[in-house]
Amino acid sequence: MRCFSPTPQVKKYGFSGVTTAIGPLLGGWLVGHSWRWAFFLNVPLAAIVLILVTKVPESRNPDARGLDVAGSVLVTLGLGGIVFGLIESSRRGWGDPAVLVALAVGVVGLVSFVIVERRAASPMLPLSLFRSADFTGANMLTLFLYGALSCVFFFLPLNLIQVQGYSPLQAGASLLPFIVILFVLSRWSGGLVERFGSRRPLLIGPAVAAVGFFLLGLPGIGGSYWTTFFPGILVLGLGMAVSIAPLTTTVMNAVGERNAGIASGVNNAVSRAAGLLSIAILGLLLSSVLGKELEHPSPDAFVAGFRAIALASVALALVSVLCTWIWIGKRPVPSS
Repeated sequence: MRCFSPTPQVKKYGFSGVTTAIGPLLGGWLVGHSWRWAFFLNVPLAAIVLILVTKVPESRNPDARGLDVAGSVLVTLGLGGIVFGLIESSRRGWGDPAVLVALAVGVVGLVSFVIVERRAASPMLPLSLFRSADFTGANMLTLFLYGALSCVFFFLPLNLIQVQGYSPLQAGASLLPFIVILFVLSRWSGGLVERFGSRRPLLIGPAVAAVGFFLLGLPGIGGSYWTTFFPGILVLGLGMAVSIAPLTTTVMNAVGERNAGIASGVNNAVSRAAGLLSIAILGLLLSSVLGKELEHPSPDAFVAGFRAIALASVALALVSVLCTWIWIGKRPVPSS
């Protein structure tokens, strides 16, 4: 099997991580003027994407036999039902019929998706890819690490604005160090893969990110940004910078060149699904901590809730380290 150069995929996922963090910055600026502007932002972005799509060379899988419509519908119902049920459970309660139906539809949808993908002539998600230990481990790592990252980046601006007194723009700008670190170190992190392989950085990077999540959970109310949240954001950025290149390279090298596009798409989809599920699940954790103060939480209660989310994110990051230990890099990838 041919080994892929990490550079193009490192750039792709480096920019993906940058856009994850730059969203609150741009959103904060827009909300500072009018929250309605945030919805209009999608219009020029969609127009730019449509223009760029016309410039991207076409690629085809000669073995493909059409779109996997059934798989697409089932996975949408599965994820949508579970996320809706988890989110609404905090407001309606677990016994509410709408919650129970949504969760049931979600579970049935995902189980049916797996069954359909096993039998489909041209599946959206070829389950045979998961016979590779590296591919399975890399996607499991993505699920836990990006789940933690997405959840913290969702709730941290709420902490900064509602509790710490930051303006929306200041809250978004607080993530700039993370963006700069990913952007500057993306090429350096690609060199780590060439020197050490993927396994060692994927043990170290998520562990460093876990420290960053822990540091973000330490601040109370008040204090200078530079002594409260900046250290956590800095360490988290370093951890993710070390992780991104080895992660994406592992995904691409775990399958044949023929399946490289599918592998990249699967890993990207896993990272997005991780954010949806983690925000819904850890949102329940926040609700349980806030208790009766859910509607109008006091600053102390919200800080306690955010600390619980930060500690849960630490646990998710450490689970991603365990995924590396179990699955990734135990056998060298042969080169042609």
